[in-house]
Amino acid sequence: MFFSKMTNALTLCLRLKAGRAGLTEPAHRCVASSRGAVRATLVSSALTASRTRTLQWRVASNVLGSSSLRRRLRGFTLVELLVVMVIIGMLASLVVFKTRSYLIASKQNAAKAEIARVVQALESFYAAHDRYPTNDEGLEILVSGTDVFPDGLLNKVPNDPWRHPYQYNSPGQAGPFEVICLGADGREGGEQAARDISSDDLDGETNT
Repeated sequence: MFFSKMTNALTLCLRLKAGRAGLTEPAHRCVASSRGAVRATLVSSALTASRTRTLQWRVASNVLGSSSLRRRLRGFTLVELLVVMVIIGMLASLVVFKTRSYLIASKQNAAKAEIARVVQALESFYAAHDRYPTNDEGLEILVSGTDVFPDGLLNKVPNDPWRHPYQYNSPGQAGPFEVICLGADGREGGEQAARDISSDDLDGETNT
């Protein structure tokens, strides 16, 4: 509507000027041609402005879309990192548990081997003296020596892998003596690392 009014106004103005000047028919044709040129120029300007606005809208949409995509990618990456961290934590806990179990089993096996060595020394003492050490004598007599074994049967009184002394009882609950490792806590009873290990529990052990 605006372009039409401007075109009509320009045409009227050109006609008035042409009439006043007494222009001939060719002059009128020139006026019509000028009117068409003006209209084409206005239409071209309008199309250019419309295309510019469309291009600007597309650029803004692409920028916003790229930002949203980056945010989605960042969020997805964060979720992946959290999943990986959870898996690593679970694996680390499993490794720690397995390692701790292995260390406990290793110390318990070492305690059993040490008890078996002490039992062998006690049996040698019995073979030489026809008796086992009393509770007062304890395991120390196996180190100090006797007339039969002046250098002793053990180099030193051993401690268990948790650095606690072995407990010697004579008589024992199931035989003439027992040698006990009280476990990690150093007290009677307990489970896992704190479980007591007795000479009566050793496979193939025979007390006479």
